[in-house]
Amino acid sequence: MLAACFGRPRAENQGMSERVEPADSPASTHDALLGLRGSITARVGLIAFALILPFSVYHVTSGRYSLAAVDLLAAVLFGGNAWSLMARGRPLVPYIVLATSILAAVVASVHFIGAPPLYWAFPASMYFYMVLPRRQAHLFCLLLVAGSALIGYFQFGGPTSLRFVGSAGLMLVLLNVVLGVIGELQQQLVTQSVTDPLTGAFNRRDLQAALQRLTSAKAPRRAVLLLFDIDHFKAVNDRHGHAVGDQVLRDVVALAQSCVRGTDRLFRVGGEEFVLVLDGITVDAAMHVAEELRQRIEQAPLLDDQPVTVSLGVSPLVAGFDPDRWLHSADSAMYEAKREGRNCVRVAL
Repeated sequence: MLAACFGRPRAENQGMSERVEPADSPASTHDALLGLRGSITARVGLIAFALILPFSVYHVTSGRYSLAAVDLLAAVLFGGNAWSLMARGRPLVPYIVLATSILAAVVASVHFIGAPPLYWAFPASMYFYMVLPRRQAHLFCLLLVAGSALIGYFQFGGPTSLRFVGSAGLMLVLLNVVLGVIGELQQQLVTQSVTDPLTGAFNRRDLQAALQRLTSAKAPRRAVLLLFDIDHFKAVNDRHGHAVGDQVLRDVVALAQSCVRGTDRLFRVGGEEFVLVLDGITVDAAMHVAEELRQRIEQAPLLDDQPVTVSLGVSPLVAGFDPDRWLHSADSAMYEAKREGRNCVRVAL
């Protein structure tokens, strides 16, 4: 129904539970370590600097100057990035440059020394997954294992190279399984932190973040808040019991979820109070949406002996509004609807 108000079809089975994440969020990219990348790089950088620098000195004393230069470059990059992240909060060089230096150092070490540097491929692979997006980490690990194994084949024979490929491949499989589990657990935690457990609508905590994004946007945004409250809900609980009342809440949310656009988001902000955030819409269109929603809930057979109704307040986003002021405006409009007999829509003036 509401899709018709906006003049475009809605997707089948589209509901509020299909959360649209920011493009750089872990949930949208399936990158469980996205938010921890700076902290990981800083700590690992300090450790790597302390471990790699002595190898550079050792290679100089052994006459392997090219390898010493590669190790020294890697140590400087690690140490410089660690310092920059701790002092300024941003890396000195891109993470992909660090990963490239590690890849070059390990492969070059295999070429100049032989089999012993193959052991460095294992921590290097883990580091790739810590600092790079998953697909880039796959590519770097593939290049590392293939390059080291190919050089190793000509340096010390096929059996050692095959054993290295097998063990490295198994390690990468296990590493990806662990990261996958971490990502799933992280997604569950994110969902629990922003979702009302009873109704499946978003919660008040997530509402504050959504309103902050809209009110703080540099370019003017056309958006409307639709705040509604179930009329006489306490009487429903008193007469039918809390189990029935909970089901009414779920049914009301389901009615709203079944007819919203992908950009519209429903939040539960109180016991029987909800907020619908409509982005990219005029006040007239929002009033049409509110009236359609009111009628849809009133006509639904949610209780056997009486209709369930809602009172709705509509408030457009006005220049200078912060989240609290915008919510207060919608709340005032809703209470105006309550004072005028309930089961109606009022717009903030």
